[in-house]
Amino acid sequence: MLTKTLELEREPRRDDPSRKVTTAKTPVVTVLNVAHKTTELPRGYVTVDTLINEYEKDEGRARALQAAREKIADALYSDEKDTLRFLRLQRGLSQRKLAELIETTQSHIARIEHGADLQVSTLERIARALQIDLLDAFKAYQATKTKTADS
Repeated sequence: MLTKTLELEREPRRDDPSRKVTTAKTPVVTVLNVAHKTTELPRGYVTVDTLINEYEKDEGRARALQAAREKIADALYSDEKDTLRFLRLQRGLSQRKLAELIETTQSHIARIEHGADLQVSTLERIARALQIDLLDAFKAYQATKTKTADS
């Protein structure tokens, strides 16, 4: 089910009063709320995942996304500095990228970040991917479980 989609326009519309004239073509992103279940996107629209995947293929945009994730860690998760989510974001990794690094799925990473049980071997792979020792990864996992239990 799709609940939100993004429209990617290559140039701002000519009748837009906030339009700025530049030499570079800047994409404009518009968020749509889709009230009904749908499996088909309207013509000209892409999902957020598709947009991010496209951006991560470009080295400059990938660096910008990594820097944005690092800022998000500090701005939005400063009260969770000891959790796995904070450590992942602090290193600029998406759930999808961490999943690739440890050879699992993005949804598995999401479940772990919400306190799901995991095997020691999975925690070892997470520790290697985040470049921390296993004890620190275990402490972060325990903090994650405590944080999600309190929510």
